[in-house]
Amino acid sequence: MPAPKLCNCELTNWMRSAAALLWRAPALSTGGKSDPMRRSSPLTPAGVPALAILGCLLLLSGCPSPNTYSTPRTAGHGKINHSIALESWGFRFKDVDTGASRAAAIPAPPTYVLRFGLGDQFEIGARLANMSSVGADFKWNFLRSRAFDVAIDPGVQAFRLGSSAQDTDGTTTQSSVGVTYFHVPLMLGLNLSKSVTLIATPGFAYSVISGSSSSSDGTVQALTANGLLARLGVGIDLRITSGFGLHPEVTVMRAFNDESTLLYVMGLGFNFGGLPSYDDYDPPTTYPYPPGYPPPGAYPPAGGYPPPSGYPPPSGYPPPSGYPPPSGYPPPGGYPPPPPGGYAPPPAYPPPRAAP
Repeated sequence: MPAPKLCNCELTNWMRSAAALLWRAPALSTGGKSDPMRRSSPLTPAGVPALAILGCLLLLSGCPSPNTYSTPRTAGHGKINHSIALESWGFRFKDVDTGASRAAAIPAPPTYVLRFGLGDQFEIGARLANMSSVGADFKWNFLRSRAFDVAIDPGVQAFRLGSSAQDTDGTTTQSSVGVTYFHVPLMLGLNLSKSVTLIATPGFAYSVISGSSSSSDGTVQALTANGLLARLGVGIDLRITSGFGLHPEVTVMRAFNDESTLLYVMGLGFNFGGLPSYDDYDPPTTYPYPPGYPPPGAYPPAGGYPPPSGYPPPSGYPPPSGYPPPSGYPPPGGYPPPPPGGYAPPPAYPPPRAAP
């Protein structure tokens, strides 16, 4: 029994052989006969489609991954956070040869994103998109306020596509195409509360295709749309705790080509680690003083304590005893005034006597 076509991705020969082996393994193990005792086993023919689908998904050559799974606000210097996203993507374009519209929706393996904070405004990210391609980005959070955050997050993603085409004489030609996406999204975040942020990511992308493919597979044709693309993403960041959150997001990309290629990616991200702080949304509350209590600084001095040395006594304290007033200053209250004509000079000392 041949392996069924479980996805719209073109696989290389060894990928097709692996999928076929997964499909035929139960029949081979029973000599081509069905075994009623193994109907409930996941390796029986009834359970093989799910296993073959899993094998097909793990062998995909690459899919677009434009979702950010983060907020415009950066996490802070030295903080590290992680995202694991479950994704599905699809496409739609017009076949220029037949005029018909081609479309498909395809599940994809998970995507992993690692982010590291550089200072208070910058963040770098690295991703393993759909476990089959690599990417990186650099975020600059240049505007941050209680209710609104803005950042720019340019990034790049690269992967290869394996495809095959059959000529009229039956000859099969294998080819490999390199796909590189350059993304420049502007991240806009509306902070609804300390734990909820609405996010929009308008911007543009540019795809570069290396190599050529004559495959008629719709997935390969959609992913090899070359040139400028407009992109728009929307999402919501739900911070369950200070170290865990959910981030559903959808991004749509539209190519300016003859096929009017439309790509879309839907994902649910699970974020954990050093997430951005939104403590400024709910600052600490200052409570007014209760009636009858004066504010700090308005309390009278405590009784029984003299003023510190060298400082004039505050109002209500008697002057210290035994200290004359400083020269040139009027005496404080409580000191007798100087005698008329001033104070007498000290007595003169007699001259010293000569030595005998």
